[in-house]
Amino acid sequence: MTGFIPCPRIDWSNIRDTSMPNYSLVLLGSIVLGAILLLIKTYIQKRRNPAGLPYPPGPPGYPFIGNVLDIPKEATWETYGKWAKQYGVYFTNG
Repeated sequence: MTGFIPCPRIDWSNIRDTSMPNYSLVLLGSIVLGAILLLIKTYIQKRRNPAGLPYPPGPPGYPFIGNVLDIPKEATWETYGKWAKQYGVYFTNG
């Protein structure tokens, strides 16, 4: 047999598998990270609306960009007036 290299016999009884992560630490880290993210989200929401009152009615927005695409480029007063009639919001001076 040419080209055959014999492999030495390996004693598997002394080998520990250290490539596996410690799942308890991964679980604990995930719980701590989730709690921190929840606290940050709650803090941001409380800061934006400290009284906890509902927001006024308006056109529905898209995720992440809100109503950026709804902002008119020309004759803004007409669009805002139409929205005021549509959503029942009227502002008065004084």
